[in-house]
Amino acid sequence: MTATDDLIERILRDYDTITVVGASVDPAKAAHDVPAYMQHRGWRIIPVNPTATEIVGEKVYPSIADSWNRTPHS
Repeated sequence: MTATDDLIERILRDYDTITVVGASVDPAKAAHDVPAYMQHRGWRIIPVNPTATEIVGEKVYPSIADSWNRTPHS
């Protein structure tokens, strides 16, 4: 395993909320399928996309800054 693999594993293990920059409304794209899968497995998804309003049933934020300012975090 690489250091990057270790970091990704730790993030997925330790956090229950994932912000998906570039999340897509198109179910044929990985940018929709991957967050949908993660949500189905228990993660809270915060989609970021300046052109959408809802993805995988979640409110979409137009920018990372907007998601940071409007969602609980620690």
